[in-house]
Amino acid sequence: MKKYLVACMMLLVLLGCQPTPDVMDSDNQPISFKTYRGQWVVIQYWADWCSTCVKEIEELNQLAQTSVKVFGINVDNKTAAELNELKQSLGIRYALLQSDVGEKLQLEAVSGIPVIYALDPKGKPHGPLKGKQTKESIEAWMAEQHA
Repeated sequence: MKKYLVACMMLLVLLGCQPTPDVMDSDNQPISFKTYRGQWVVIQYWADWCSTCVKEIEELNQLAQTSVKVFGINVDNKTAAELNELKQSLGIRYALLQSDVGEKLQLEAVSGIPVIYALDPKGKPHGPLKGKQTKESIEAWMAEQHA
């Protein structure tokens, strides 16, 4: 009985160490933004009917190959299956989130797309950065926020 209680206590301690997920991605993987402290996180609000948004995907794919963690949020509330279809058809190589985390992360309200927000390495929100961006323009903007 004592071994059982000790095992239960250890399990509770281990479970308590796991960050509570903020959102699920399109692959039903839990995402907790606290786990990305120490690095930049970029969040793009977009839609597949927005040609500027679609053109920005390759730039974000390139950015995602650096130390920056990139996420996309589709403003049309697509299902996980629909998001995964878009990932495949549009060649998206970063995670798409199933729901909006803007309020939870204290981001300003979205008033147009495409728009980018970022969390700096300390978790502080920045943005919005509106309009079509390049990998270089996003990196320069993040450097300005960090200065």
